[in-house]
Amino acid sequence: MRSGRILMGSALLGVGLLATPGVAEAAPAAGSCVGGAFWGRPLSGAKVSPGQTIRLRLGVEVTGGPVAGCSRDVLLSGPVSFVAAGPSGAYWPATSLGPMAEVAWNSSFPAGARLHGTITLKVQATAASGAVITATSGRAVTYTVR
Repeated sequence: MRSGRILMGSALLGVGLLATPGVAEAAPAAGSCVGGAFWGRPLSGAKVSPGQTIRLRLGVEVTGGPVAGCSRDVLLSGPVSFVAAGPSGAYWPATSLGPMAEVAWNSSFPAGARLHGTITLKVQATAASGAVITATSGRAVTYTVR
């Protein structure tokens, strides 16, 4: 996990003065990435089967000014395997908080932009009946293995 990361998302920004010969001008106001919607398909509370795919949908809104990129992290627990994250992303199987997946948006975005991403998980084939799967990013989405 990189230093400075927050669970709801982070903005990768360079703030300072832009200099041109004979002119110094302040950079645009720094923006931030604020966590928005977070839900899963199937919907939270559903019973899932071993081998079933779970798609977590998450959003971020850019506020305050432009940003050079955003990310949003999701803590995972239970018998699931990471499949993919998009538009870009990463997976850390063992952080101090547990397994964590991240969706990243690696471009410049203006204030007011609403970004959407997906994390795809698969319920492990060996998952025991009654096991609980939880994904947390601002709020929790839970599933029970049938």
